Amino acid sequence: MSYTQSIFTQATLKVMDDREALKKEANKAKAAKFLHETGVPSPVRKKRISEMTEFERLMEAQANGSN
Repeated sequence: MSYTQSIFTQATLKVMDDREALKKEANKAKAAKFLHETGVPSPVRKKRISEMTEFERLMEAQANGSN
């Protein structure tokens, strides 16, 4: 008797493979840290953030994540 996998098992295995590939790709990414801009000196970044209102900082955090 021949064994065949369920389509749900096949789909789950495909998702797991895709997830592993994405994890490997993410480890290679060079994303800037939260509220950091690449190529901008730290004093300039700090001044921009300090000049934002609380609402603007909240919107920035929501748009770019909090981590």
